Amino acid sequence: MKTFLVVTAVVLIAGFFLYYIIKEMIKTYKNRPYNPEEKQKLKQDDRL
Repeated sequence: MKTFLVVTAVVLIAGFFLYYIIKEMIKTYKNRPYNPEEKQKLKQDDRL
Protein backbone atom coordinates (compact mmCIF):
# COMPACT_ATOMS: atom_id res chain seq x y z
CA MET A 1 0.00 0.00 0.00
CA LYS A 2 2.87 2.37 0.80
CA THR A 3 4.46 1.90 -2.62
CA PHE A 4 1.07 2.55 -4.26
CA LEU A 5 0.80 5.89 -2.45
CA VAL A 6 4.35 6.86 -3.44
CA VAL A 7 3.71 5.98 -7.10
CA THR A 8 0.44 7.94 -7.07
CA ALA A 9 2.18 11.01 -5.60
CA VAL A 10 5.00 10.82 -8.17
CA VAL A 11 2.51 10.49 -11.05
CA LEU A 12 0.47 13.45 -9.79
CA ILE A 13 3.57 15.65 -9.45
CA ALA A 14 4.90 14.61 -12.87
CA GLY A 15 1.50 15.24 -14.45
CA PHE A 16 1.31 18.70 -12.90
CA PHE A 17 4.78 19.61 -14.19
CA LEU A 18 3.96 18.28 -17.67
CA TYR A 19 0.70 20.26 -17.75
CA TYR A 20 2.53 23.44 -16.68
CA ILE A 21 5.32 22.98 -19.26
CA ILE A 22 2.83 22.30 -22.09
CA LYS A 23 0.77 25.35 -21.08
CA GLU A 24 3.87 27.57 -21.19
CA MET A 25 4.91 26.13 -24.57
CA ILE A 26 1.46 26.84 -26.05
CA LYS A 27 1.66 30.42 -24.72
CA THR A 28 5.05 31.03 -26.37
CA TYR A 29 3.96 29.45 -29.68
CA LYS A 30 0.90 31.74 -29.82
CA ASN A 31 3.07 34.82 -29.24
CA ARG A 32 5.49 34.20 -32.11
CA PRO A 33 4.69 32.63 -35.51
CA TYR A 34 6.52 29.34 -36.05
CA ASN A 35 6.22 29.53 -39.86
CA PRO A 36 9.81 29.89 -41.21
CA GLU A 37 8.67 31.87 -44.27
CA GLU A 38 6.93 34.42 -42.05
CA LYS A 39 10.07 34.71 -39.93
CA GLN A 40 12.14 35.45 -43.06
CA LYS A 41 9.65 38.14 -44.13
CA LEU A 42 9.74 39.72 -40.68
CA LYS A 43 13.56 39.78 -40.75
CA GLN A 44 13.57 41.42 -44.21
CA ASP A 45 11.05 44.04 -43.08
CA ASP A 46 13.27 44.91 -40.11
CA ARG A 47 16.23 45.56 -42.42
CA LEU A 48 14.25 47.97 -44.61
